[in-house]
Amino acid sequence: MCKEMFIYQIYILLGIILTLVLHPFVLKILIKLKARQTLRKEGPAEHKFKEGTPTMGGLSILIPIIILTLAFSKFSIESIAIILTVIGFMMIGFIDDLLIVIKGKNDGIRPKVKLALQILVSILFAVYLIYSGHETVTNIPFTNMSVNLGLFYIPFIVFVMVAETNAVNLTDGLDGLASGTMAIAIIPFIIMLYFLNSGDGFTDASIIMGSVCIGSCLGFLWFNSHPASVFMGDTGSLPLGGIISILAIVSNNELWLIFAGFVFLIEALSVTIQVLYYKKTKKRIFLMSPLHHHFEKLGWKETKVTARFYLIGIIASLITVIGSILI
Repeated sequence: MCKEMFIYQIYILLGIILTLVLHPFVLKILIKLKARQTLRKEGPAEHKFKEGTPTMGGLSILIPIIILTLAFSKFSIESIAIILTVIGFMMIGFIDDLLIVIKGKNDGIRPKVKLALQILVSILFAVYLIYSGHETVTNIPFTNMSVNLGLFYIPFIVFVMVAETNAVNLTDGLDGLASGTMAIAIIPFIIMLYFLNSGDGFTDASIIMGSVCIGSCLGFLWFNSHPASVFMGDTGSLPLGGIISILAIVSNNELWLIFAGFVFLIEALSVTIQVLYYKKTKKRIFLMSPLHHHFEKLGWKETKVTARFYLIGIIASLITVIGSILI
């Protein structure tokens, strides 16, 4: 166990180092492309100074993940499958960000088209999992029970992946928020996969990818912490949601995303509740959604909101570890 945990720490460290090394080169390319942040008009006034900050910096996170996962997995068919899935989400985000840059306004891929593409990538991954003999079961949190979903497995996986990618995307609204909470939320799934000890290629590749992702997110924080010198954009947030989904799916612990990814959940729910309530009453429950903007409107500093969301993420991850491993 000690040897394996040491190796995982090496993966994390390499993720940090490679992200720090590659980012300056990625940033030069983004500046040449004039990939600058375009803020939505209804966004907080306090964020106006962020207009023009380089975006699409998620490439600095994803490139190390792709390279190191494939290299340490020795280009196994399973590692190629999960990386192609991550690249699929990354390309959706990249095209969305690129269209916004080209148009000069916050208007990327049409929502329905974006959703359809996310569903397509998710279906392809789910079908390949079944083809590879992956169990169509999901474990019930805080119990030793599991449910075989049978024919409902593919729609279930699609829902999990699409919901999680969009939830992470919505969380990416404050400096360092998405990258920091992602690094925290992935830890329980690395532990789950370790104790799963299935020995199959999907488990091994997922542990490597998750460990490197933690490091890459931490490395990106060097540039993305307040005041951020670069934003990850959808290029980063969508594939990060895909990565944590894959870790949960491979370990058959999809429902634990509710707890480990609690920050992402409440961010997504705040938007859903706000939209539905406003359509019905023309009134708002939150001062602004997603939820992090609500607290900003209450007068909290951006750094205070981020730090407290980190704390919530840590508590949620600890609950997940205790509930999934010790119970």
